[in-house]
Amino acid sequence: MVTGEDWYARAARRTVALFYPQMRDYPAGFAAMAMALAEQLVPPKLLVLRGRGPELERWRDEFAREYLPDGVVLALPDDAARLPAPLDKPRRSQPVNGWLCRGVICLAPISDLIQLKAVCKETP
Repeated sequence: MVTGEDWYARAARRTVALFYPQMRDYPAGFAAMAMALAEQLVPPKLLVLRGRGPELERWRDEFAREYLPDGVVLALPDDAARLPAPLDKPRRSQPVNGWLCRGVICLAPISDLIQLKAVCKETP
């Protein structure tokens, strides 16, 4: 849950449940809802990159070229303010750190780009 607000997740579950009978009968007409259902059943990976300057931009660009079909990548500068708790990762001494999360479980921060790419491609 990226926002840190549980009521968004509850609203999403209620919406999918409301439309599920129609989705089952006419799946081609509900592609976006089917994606929402899939994300509820198996949460996507969330990669939070926190850092500063050109190095953060370089990491963001590197991950933009990666094939991560079950993942979302967010590059957030260290000085970003008022972030929801799931995204508000602490500033560290390295120029960039990445936290890979699935649901509410996050791995320890990784400050090596090659290692982080490898971990992102591992199956859960």
